[in-house]
Amino acid sequence: MTAPHNSPYSSVNQKFQYAELNNHTIALSHGAAAIADAAWSGPRIRNVPGTNSTGSDEWSNLFIAKNANFDTAGLSHDEYLSLFNLAVHNLAVQEYIDFTNAADPSSMDFRKFDRFFESPGLEHRSGEKGGQPTTVFHALRSWVGNGTAPDTLPVEFSGGNGTPYIRNLCPYPAQAKYIGGDVSSANSYRCE
Repeated sequence: MTAPHNSPYSSVNQKFQYAELNNHTIALSHGAAAIADAAWSGPRIRNVPGTNSTGSDEWSNLFIAKNANFDTAGLSHDEYLSLFNLAVHNLAVQEYIDFTNAADPSSMDFRKFDRFFESPGLEHRSGEKGGQPTTVFHALRSWVGNGTAPDTLPVEFSGGNGTPYIRNLCPYPAQAKYIGGDVSSANSYRCE
């Protein structure tokens, strides 16, 4: 697909053929146009300088300015660009390189500390069809702090009729198998 000469929004609903997808034809959605517009436009000030902000810019506040009360809404365009350049060129390379870059291609240390839990049906937000993990942070804290790796992660979700269900996610490749009892109870399943 070639970039449109104007705004990507002018190509919404137009169909494009992708060689990478076996010449499959796909219509450009409004969301894809928004992503293209953001990528082509580069960084922008999230809020108009001098206006009240209803949200916060945690990355700028906590990682760049190291001040939870830092106000990005009060920045001029030039101040914002300086802050952005500081983050990209200095902090990203010097201060945060250890956890943002994979400089060592060996993943053996990570493999000693990884565990994958699939949550079937969980979409990108809670309240969907799949189970929302409820104790992930607690499990991670116990694992890092005490060396206690989680055997399961509990999830909660509602059935089609509103019945609450509790299950346990199993570490991959194991799956929860029904062993009998109340189908809404985690005790009725075992990781196999």
